[in-house]
Formats: sequence, C-alpha cells, structure tokens
Amino acid sequence: MDRLTRTSHAADFVLKGGVLLAAYGVRRPTKDIDVNAVSANVDAQHLAEVVRDIAAINVDDGVAFDLDTIDVQEIREQTEYPGLRLRVAVSIGTWRGTVSWDVSTGDPIVPPPRKVTSTRWRDYVDVVALARQGIDADGLLRAARAVARHRGVTLEPVAPHLAGYGAVAQAKWAAWRREERLEFACEEMLDDQVTLIVSCLDAVFVHGDD
Repeated sequence: MDRLTRTSHAADFVLKGGVLLAAYGVRRPTKDIDVNAVSANVDAQHLAEVVRDIAAINVDDGVAFDLDTIDVQEIREQTEYPGLRLRVAVSIGTWRGTVSWDVSTGDPIVPPPRKVTSTRWRDYVDVVALARQGIDADGLLRAARAVARHRGVTLEPVAPHLAGYGAVAQAKWAAWRREERLEFACEEMLDDQVTLIVSCLDAVFVHGDD
C-alpha cells in the first residue's frame, strides 16, 4: 500500500476492510487487501498495469514482485456489485508469499476518502470496533443515505432484521469466533453482539431517508 501511494494511481482506490481497521489500531484477521475503485477502470489489463507500476517504485522495503505470476479473476460474478481479485507472488529475502488484492466497484464513498496526511461475521465485529473509536452520527447518516439511494433501498433500523438471529446462528458465530481467535474482540453470545450493533446504528438509522 505504501508503494501504491507513491504512484499516479494513489487517488484511484480507497482502502477498506481489515487493513483499514489496522490503521485505527483495530485488528482482526484478514487475508486480502480490500479497496474500492473510485476513478479507475476496473479491468484485468489496467489492474495488471497498476501492479507493474507499483513494482517499479524504487523504495527500500525489500519486496520483490514476480510479475510473471500476475493473475486477475472476476469475483462476485452473480451480484450487482462486480469486482476483480488480483494475486501476485512476492518475496522478501528467502520468504515467499502471495499478495491478494480485491478491487470492487458499486457503492459511493461518502464522506470523501481521507488522504494520506450484514451478514458477514467480520462486519459484526467491525461495526462495534469502529463505534468504540467514536462515530460522527451526521457523517454516518449521510453515508448511509447515499448508499441506500444508490442501491434503491430504504434506510431503516437494523433491529427488526436481526431480531432472533442469535437463536439460529449462535453455533456458527461461536465456531467462527473461536477459529479466528477473536474472543478478545467480540461478545461470546451473538445476541449480545447484535445488541451492541443495534445500539451503534439504530440511533442514526431511525432517521431514515428524509
């Protein structure tokens, strides 16, 4: 990511997901770098060119890219929010690994991205973790309304949609929490985690689309 900020493509992508949370001191396991394309063509050829430009940056980080291994595949093929997953082999000294970069499009970014100066379990953790860092309620409402308009849905409280979820998903939640070693970061009982999510979001979402 440091190399990307040094290229002409820096303003074309907005960081999100687990790597973004790490910048706020909130850590959770993540395998991919997730970004949203805001002013770039999301096609395989362009993304490969971006990686080549990143690899060409002269910086003393010890990372070597094997550009012959660049592989770009479509993800979310069956949804209305398309994206591409790029993988490339890298090495640092004797260590060998793969960088995986998920590039998505679709939702607007509101408020605008900062410069350098659900149903997925990890989202349940992220919402509460971010709320504990402090939420700008007005900013969150503007962002939620913008995404709701873009998706053509009504913004409404989440509590009715999550009611009773713990009773049907507790076992899966417990297994995921244990597998990811997140006992320190989230509630043991899914109902308790949902309660935290509702308290974070519904005071804002209750204002709806108006």
